[in-house]
Amino acid sequence: MTTTTLITAPVPGVRHVSNAATAWMLAEEILARRTKPLVVISTEPGTLTIRFDAARIADALGDRAEVVTIETGPVSMAMQDRLPPKCQVFNGAARVYAPDFWVDPVWQRSTLRFAGVAHDEDLIRDGDEAGGTGVAFTSSPEAVEASTRATATVLQVYGDGSLATGRLDDDRNVMIRGDRFPAELSVGLAVRPGDRVTGDLSPDGLELQLDPAPIDLEAAFPDGAVASGYVEKTTAARAYVALHPSHVFALRRRDITDETDETEASPVLCRSYAGASTGWDGVSRSA
Repeated sequence: MTTTTLITAPVPGVRHVSNAATAWMLAEEILARRTKPLVVISTEPGTLTIRFDAARIADALGDRAEVVTIETGPVSMAMQDRLPPKCQVFNGAARVYAPDFWVDPVWQRSTLRFAGVAHDEDLIRDGDEAGGTGVAFTSSPEAVEASTRATATVLQVYGDGSLATGRLDDDRNVMIRGDRFPAELSVGLAVRPGDRVTGDLSPDGLELQLDPAPIDLEAAFPDGAVASGYVEKTTAARAYVALHPSHVFALRRRDITDETDETEASPVLCRSYAGASTGWDGVSRSA
């Protein structure tokens, strides 16, 4: 079960990452050849609280994996800067990086587990599976085979948006999950009360796993449309602006400094544009 734990480093058997230098080292470890999986658990934003029992997970996995905790904020962002897109962990979530993650370092190979929805047992299972196969699965092949398609009406979205409830067409209540979504897309961003959603119903009938719906950028942002973008990250020369959690574009930083205070997490107006033969293919800052 999920446990709320206040980190008082060092937790027995658990390494704690609390500064940028050690966060960079952790990113290098994730992308290096290893013999054991890395279980990385992030703190809740603005606190040292974690909602997974790191000590229990470390004890259960023993020497088969290493468990690490990392502080959400500048520290987790420092790790994010050294990892491929969508492979980071923050805001209380956790994930397991397989020993051969470096061979194909894509986010789909490391299931993001949201606190309050996933449990300690999920991370323990991911750690064991990653150690044996090099892959942490979102669900077992048996569960996928046994699941059935179902449709539900969303009733409520809870907390940080990682969890929602719904009612199936046969009037049973169900937990709505988005484990297959991109790392930046939570259930709370994808659905709202009253929406009709379809996904795989677990064999016990308690969870509905949604499929990530691809976004039609051309329909969402027609040529010349102006939309509010979000500055996710900046470097000396570039600003990385998101118009959708799954689509981030690089703009010249000097083109947007008059629109922001030159910090991350800033809004900026963008205009979409279409190529003559390739269709919708990017954004530029709106005048």
